[in-house]
Amino acid sequence: MARPATEEVLTALTRLGARGLEDVIRTVAEASATRELTYQRDDGVAQVIRLLTMPVVIARRDAAYLHGVCVTLLGAFEKVVRARPASPELGEILRAEPGEEEWLAMGPPPGKGAPLFARWDMNIDPVRGGRAATLFELNGCAVGGLHYAHTSSEIALEVA
Repeated sequence: MARPATEEVLTALTRLGARGLEDVIRTVAEASATRELTYQRDDGVAQVIRLLTMPVVIARRDAAYLHGVCVTLLGAFEKVVRARPASPELGEILRAEPGEEEWLAMGPPPGKGAPLFARWDMNIDPVRGGRAATLFELNGCAVGGLHYAHTSSEIALEVA
């Protein structure tokens, strides 16, 4: 029977010892900063996104729970998208700049055309489980995520 990939990675990282693992973590952090694998905090400070040296897998029950949360949130988001154009109250709460309003008006009416899709950006601590997840944002364009996914994969290959 083949060993699971996570076991192989854990074995390789363990063989490095404490000093070697510290070097890998430092090298990954430096590469992340150099490659601008960052996000901007609310106070304007750029923060390097921490890449883990070990793959993390959440429990099946946590995946099912989080899937349900995302489906519920997407349903609520779709309702708001459909209701906003006709609701002055929602328009006041969910204000958009004039240019944003023009951009939104270019799309098909809500519920009549293009599908609605998004990625829910969350921090999930696998030890605490899915019910302790922190939701950061609904990411409807995923431009940053495209950069993060590609760049983090390149860094992992370079450091490996």
